[in-house]
Amino acid sequence: MLGLTAFVSVRAIRQTAEASETAPGVPNAVRAFLDAYADTLIPDTDTPGAKSVGAPAFVELMMSHTPDPKDLAKFQTKLDLIRAEFDKRAGASFAQLDAARRAQVLEAFDRDVLTGKAGHEYALEYGQLRSVTLYAYYTSEVGATQELRYQLVPGRYDADIPFDPHARAYSNFT
Repeated sequence: MLGLTAFVSVRAIRQTAEASETAPGVPNAVRAFLDAYADTLIPDTDTPGAKSVGAPAFVELMMSHTPDPKDLAKFQTKLDLIRAEFDKRAGASFAQLDAARRAQVLEAFDRDVLTGKAGHEYALEYGQLRSVTLYAYYTSEVGATQELRYQLVPGRYDADIPFDPHARAYSNFT
């Protein structure tokens, strides 16, 4: 469903999401889940996190710009199942948990769904949700210029340089 972005002006969606507008018709429970999910996936650190840059609004707008209403209905149904599974694993509303507990639930959920150990009927849609959330963050101004080290044209080629596992990756996205 969200893979059909070729029909959508991503720039228009990005501008709308950055203006903190949200898609019409998204229930408050889903909106709260998307906020908590984005905040848990990429939390605020020394740089703003996914929720702070408007990733949940971007996800909502991508959903609302789906060309086929049947795809949207299917995705919303699967998103409800995903949200219900998060709440079940948390023993409460995922959106109401503290950050540490949300991180534990997300890690366990990712381990189960993304590794394919158990056949989940919503694995595809969860992968799409995760991908679009990450895309929204890393294509935002903050993600591209503060989280990633921005260089329009990286410097010269050095075949043998020291590796620092704590260094940030490079980006030339503007």
